Amino acid sequence: MESINEAVAFVGINAQLLGCMGFAVIVVLAVFLVDYVDLLYRSLPYMKLAPAYPGSYLTGRFLAGDTTGEGLEKSGLDGYYRYTKRGKVFARKTELNNWSLIFPSETSREWRNLPLDQISFSHWAQEGGQIKNHTVLTKAHSKVALLFGKKDLLLAVQKILVRETPKLLSGIIGTSKEWVPLDLMQACSDLVIKLNARVLYGPAYADDQDFHRRLIMFANGVDGINSIYFTWPRCLWRFVTLIHPTIRGFYANLPELKKKLLPDARTRIAKLQAKAAQGKGNVPAADEDVTFMTALIQMHIEDDTLSEQESDLENMCMEAVFYTYEFWGPIMPTLFFMIMEIGKNPDYLQALREEISSALGSNDWSSDFLTRTPKFESFIREILRLYLPAQSTVSRRTEKPIYVESMDMNIPAGVNLCVPAKFIHHDPDFYPDPTTFDGFRFYDPATKNVTVRATTATDTYLSFSHGTGLCPGRTFGVHIVQVLCALFIMEYDVKLDPNDNQGFPDVQSTKEGRGDGMIGTTNILIRKRMLPNV
Repeated sequence: MESINEAVAFVGINAQLLGCMGFAVIVVLAVFLVDYVDLLYRSLPYMKLAPAYPGSYLTGRFLAGDTTGEGLEKSGLDGYYRYTKRGKVFARKTELNNWSLIFPSETSREWRNLPLDQISFSHWAQEGGQIKNHTVLTKAHSKVALLFGKKDLLLAVQKILVRETPKLLSGIIGTSKEWVPLDLMQACSDLVIKLNARVLYGPAYADDQDFHRRLIMFANGVDGINSIYFTWPRCLWRFVTLIHPTIRGFYANLPELKKKLLPDARTRIAKLQAKAAQGKGNVPAADEDVTFMTALIQMHIEDDTLSEQESDLENMCMEAVFYTYEFWGPIMPTLFFMIMEIGKNPDYLQALREEISSALGSNDWSSDFLTRTPKFESFIREILRLYLPAQSTVSRRTEKPIYVESMDMNIPAGVNLCVPAKFIHHDPDFYPDPTTFDGFRFYDPATKNVTVRATTATDTYLSFSHGTGLCPGRTFGVHIVQVLCALFIMEYDVKLDPNDNQGFPDVQSTKEGRGDGMIGTTNILIRKRMLPNV
């Protein structure tokens, strides 16, 4: 009798276990089905317009290997030669399981200049990149980036860089006149984040290491959390936000950043409102006021979009924080690649030094010397061509239905469009020997001038997008990184470390991403320049 009771109990336990397992299987299948149907539903507008590649719309959810890492590079290159190179459009699944139509560059002329109420980069970023979950970007945000591209503010920021950079370099690198190894990626990160804090937020933040750390955590996290969401079904994103330590850490960091900036923001608002009441000028004249944050507040005052409600002030602070993603994020790796290419080829170091010295002449570093450095201009344009981190630019989201005549294509609202910029940049039909760095590719020895400026977009040069979505901070960003590189090479000798086993990263090994997560570390040898500055 006892053995019968034990058997019944055993069967009961196993039945419960099987029931739990069955329930779990049903839940997993339900999640999978919901996720699959969701992706198919979001695919519907694209199905009517273009074929999907790689795979198909039905298999898109199972192509993780073709949308990350080396698979992303290979499938993007295959799609370029199979479709866009032949003048065709195809649809591709991008980050966060969104779809995007990939257009040939020349056909984008028909839509890249359309008004913002018809087609929008901002909405593409807010929706496609899920930026809206942590930052609301207003028109004032872009206006400030454009403002700092004007000559007076460029030179004002340049004056700050010239004063602060040599001191920072001495602290980060040292002043040894003997060759010493340097982790260049880390050095560039340390330099740019300090200047980032100074220029964007003010001198009070220049030495705040906790603030710098939190800014980098935010800038890396903007793309980092998306790569995590990408691996999970969309219907579980809220759950993943609650349990994943990296995502939780990202969102836990935001209140700390706001706490740093809010009191200062209130003080600046009061000063600017008092200044406006006195009828004084809008652009701050004092050196300590030449910051993006002050300009952002001023722009909101002018646009009458400034509210003193706590939530609105917090949103404005996050707008200011987002500038770090746009400043430190691209400037740091660009500076890294510039110095690495100079280290690879000593001829560049000599030629650029001579040109910079000649451009400076009897003037000091606060002059507009960069208008007289065509070789240097060619050099950075080639850096931006070869080491473009994103596969696609000219990214837009349709706000209203549009018609692309050359493709006979009616595109409804809510569809993502882009151009495969990276593969155009690496196409030998457009650039001879395209994966080889040629720093003077855009320099014309006959005229001793640069054939095209680093910030100028063409159908085959799309580092800053094109059309109405052209990067508003491009002039500022290029100017700043050129000044930093010039200061660096006029102060230090640099060459590759022959004992560095990792070596210099080739073009194909660069990954999509920003900052420290982009290519890891690479050592160079560096020493204080043996000759005095000219």
